[in-house]
Amino acid sequence: MPQTRVESELRARAQAYRLLADCYYPPGNGLRHSVAALGATLKSLLPQAAGPAAQMLQSIAEQTALENLQVEFAKLFVGPFHLLAPPYGSVYLEGENQVMGESTAEVRDLFQEQGLDLEEGFEEMPDHIAVELEFMHFLASKELAAMELGDEDAAVQYERLQTGFLGSHLGRWIGPFADKILQSAETDFYRGLAELTRDFVVWNDDKLKKRLQDTQ
Repeated sequence: MPQTRVESELRARAQAYRLLADCYYPPGNGLRHSVAALGATLKSLLPQAAGPAAQMLQSIAEQTALENLQVEFAKLFVGPFHLLAPPYGSVYLEGENQVMGESTAEVRDLFQEQGLDLEEGFEEMPDHIAVELEFMHFLASKELAAMELGDEDAAVQYERLQTGFLGSHLGRWIGPFADKILQSAETDFYRGLAELTRDFVVWNDDKLKKRLQDTQ
């Protein structure tokens, strides 16, 4: 059965969240493929994404790019001392240098309500940027599955969960997080990633709110 326009867009949104999450893990050999796929996925959703996506690809193509990105990744997100752009929601929602706060516990509880848990051996916190992006991928994928089965009630439920998560968590801190990256990053890759992530999350938040208003 052919996909509807709404289903095609939802599939692209889910894919974009997963690919964005990939970019916030330590840079490896598969990064170029993820960025190329991200640019292609966002092409029909967010035309302004073309610039930052091309900027990211160009940065990867440069000689010694992967080594440079690994160094910058550590400076921005890992430390070991001062993190230039802490990748944890609690830092932005509960005050500078606050980690594992109440908002972190809320995110963990949301995961568990959906039957999710962090993989054994995964050392990051539940409100790490990559984890929250992957959670949005999960919710969008569940909405798509419900839509394909014709279960409108379940589809609306997952749409509301996405809107709620953006409104309470990811959508509230993505702006200041992106600003931190833009202020500190030296590579075009991470500057482009910050712009792309912020613009996509804000666009999707607006899109979801409008859809829910239209269905009420």
